[in-house]
Amino acid sequence: MGILVLTVFAGATRVLGQVPGTIAYEVDLEGALEKRDLADIRPLLGSVQLQPEGAVSQAQLRRRAEKDRRTIRSWLRSRGYYGGRVTFRLETTGEAVRLVFQIEPGALYVLDVPRLEVPQLEAVLTAKLLESLKAALPEGAPAASQAILDADKRLLTFLADNGYPLSRIRERKVVVDHDVRRVRVTYRVDPGPRALFGPLRIEGLESVDEEVVRARIPWREGRLFDRRLLNEARNRLVALDLFSIVRFSTAEKVDDQGRLPVVLTVVERRHRTFRGGLSYTTDTGPGAKASWQHRNMRRRGERLDLGVTASPLSQSLSGAFLIRDYLRTNQSLQMEAEFSREDTDAYLSQAADALVTLQRNLGGGMRVGAGAGFRLSSVEEDGKEDSFGLLYAPVLFALDNTDDPLDPSKGLRLQLNFSPYWDMLDLSLAFSKLSASASAYREVLDDRRLVLAFKAAAGSILGAGRDAVPADIRFYVGGGGSVRGYEYQSVGPLEGTDPVGGRSFFLVNAEARWKITERYGMVLFVDGGSAYADALPGSGETPRWGAGLGLRYYSPLGPFRIDVAFPLNRREGIDDAFQFYVSLGQAF
Repeated sequence: MGILVLTVFAGATRVLGQVPGTIAYEVDLEGALEKRDLADIRPLLGSVQLQPEGAVSQAQLRRRAEKDRRTIRSWLRSRGYYGGRVTFRLETTGEAVRLVFQIEPGALYVLDVPRLEVPQLEAVLTAKLLESLKAALPEGAPAASQAILDADKRLLTFLADNGYPLSRIRERKVVVDHDVRRVRVTYRVDPGPRALFGPLRIEGLESVDEEVVRARIPWREGRLFDRRLLNEARNRLVALDLFSIVRFSTAEKVDDQGRLPVVLTVVERRHRTFRGGLSYTTDTGPGAKASWQHRNMRRRGERLDLGVTASPLSQSLSGAFLIRDYLRTNQSLQMEAEFSREDTDAYLSQAADALVTLQRNLGGGMRVGAGAGFRLSSVEEDGKEDSFGLLYAPVLFALDNTDDPLDPSKGLRLQLNFSPYWDMLDLSLAFSKLSASASAYREVLDDRRLVLAFKAAAGSILGAGRDAVPADIRFYVGGGGSVRGYEYQSVGPLEGTDPVGGRSFFLVNAEARWKITERYGMVLFVDGGSAYADALPGSGETPRWGAGLGLRYYSPLGPFRIDVAFPLNRREGIDDAFQFYVSLGQAF
């Protein structure tokens, strides 16, 4: 363990704030401690906190130091140093006064095998409870006080998960054996009565039908009490996006039948929301979007979405209606319609699209879905215009266990999509479109200070040649949503300088997201990929790579991003020196 001396000086500003006639002093901490340990101790000391005021006498300073000596000893014990020694001294040189703490932590004490006494609890459950305690306080681990406090919570949580929600710790005895430098913890726990789920009372509902709430309660009255089911119910209700507060509480005792009444308190949030947004990129120009949402149609949590988007390249008008609990709980029916127009370097498309999808939540962030849709479009490519009437049947599987939909810091996202297409205006045309994407997020530094984000995606169109597939259905890569640093849709097969799309693609993205302050952050990123003429990616095109730097402003609506990206293998006469992107939300 290194030797470090930390001095806290009373600078000029502090002297100016000092009461006339008092003693100015410095505070030193010496001893075999690491820098991070001193950083933990320093804010706890009264002599440091009161240093700007000075001390009226050395006697007062000694009283402060004596109190701080006890504070430091308590800190050492909390870290497992039960034999530590702390002394202090005052050093005077002329008018300068130094308060010096000498800290010797001594040997680290470790945990002995914990003991547990739980009268009136069945033997099997007692054995499992003891195993849980041993996992929380493993023999030989540092005898830190926080671990012991965490074990308290672990014991009570285990019992609440297994039918004993009214348990309490009657006694926790901590015995320190200085001869062998071990700490033994003995618990005496009162499990309380074995409880069953009792009647559920719901408070706070105003416009939401009570059956919408009760359909998401995962237990029935009379089942053995399990605290985890309360958490599951809360997560289900929060996912409805209908409530700002969801809180469960229980009675203080069971009734004559051993049942424990449960109270659910909710506060409804506003059910109508209007959103608007602006964006700008150097390749597609300015963009705007607006949407309106009603989340509680017919009082049953049914949702209506209306939206409009506009940019120089594309315009759309869309609507969607979601029916919850369709035929069964956790299953929804969604009906969507969209009118769109796109005018890009690759094609000019005007389309009307209608889709009905049945989706089911499987739990754990997983969902599956299947549907049927029809897309009527007119597509102009290279001066030739074609009409298509595509009947399609999409199937999807999705997993999302991230911690934030707009700015994730941990977790995984996975999506698989497959859809066969049949052209009702040309019965000889049929093909299938398959795509998959996966994103992973890892919090490297606490409090989201550094998050690493990765994404990979690929897709393929089977059953028809590239030119037979409508241009607005093919795969395209390039731009703010794929490979930054290159123009929209430009990474892949070209005719001259115009993109023609492909039957397959692959894409990789990596970002390091550094949160500098609570509101501002910086991002370094690398993107790569391409579209390909063949059904399998990898041949005929050179993958393009882009890299850049971004700024983030963390607003209440989500991160606002500004990215500057540079093409790393730039094509002469095709790619600009850089691209600029402004929008709301992370890139992925």
